[in-house]
Amino acid sequence: MKSIPAGTFVNTTHVSYTFLCSKCITGDSRSININEAAPGVAWALSYSDPRNPEESKSPLTFHDGGLGVFALNISATKSDKYSTYAAMAV
Repeated sequence: MKSIPAGTFVNTTHVSYTFLCSKCITGDSRSININEAAPGVAWALSYSDPRNPEESKSPLTFHDGGLGVFALNISATKSDKYSTYAAMAV
């Protein structure tokens, strides 16, 4: 996964993380299941820093900012501008 900074922000009411997904939708149990009409995606937010911020797999200490699950409409994520968006990913 590579971030697209132009579509990523946090403010007082919203969090947006835009990214280029490469090999993250495979249809197996460890990824988003493309065979489901609207697969569930979980999110969690913590106000506390990760234990080891320099490590991408460092666990959050507690989801004190909230957590939940939402359905993802995968077909709505397709775009004819894929090449344009992919070039923005870092």
